Amino acid sequence: MSEKPANDPITAKVERLQAYLSPVLDVFNLELLNSTGAWGESFGSESDLRLFLKGVRAGAEMAGAMFKEPEIPMKASVRLDRARSEGDEDDKVPF
Repeated sequence: MSEKPANDPITAKVERLQAYLSPVLDVFNLELLNSTGAWGESFGSESDLRLFLKGVRAGAEMAGAMFKEPEIPMKASVRLDRARSEGDEDDKVPF
């Protein structure tokens, strides 16, 4: 079994989406990458995202990996329209 180098950097990218529900909800998509692969996760609040990132930072430090916390966008990059009735042909919401 091959081991990854101790200083294998972990990069992170955050995308903020806005789901037009009642109430409007910001959704945060996180992508973590290093030389061995990628991990994706979504969060329904910025505080949940920040808490998860603290865990990633702690794990990276324990493993000797470099990790820089990503910038969290202030504004949403994508707007997800509210879901329509089941069966609508123009329902483009991905969830």
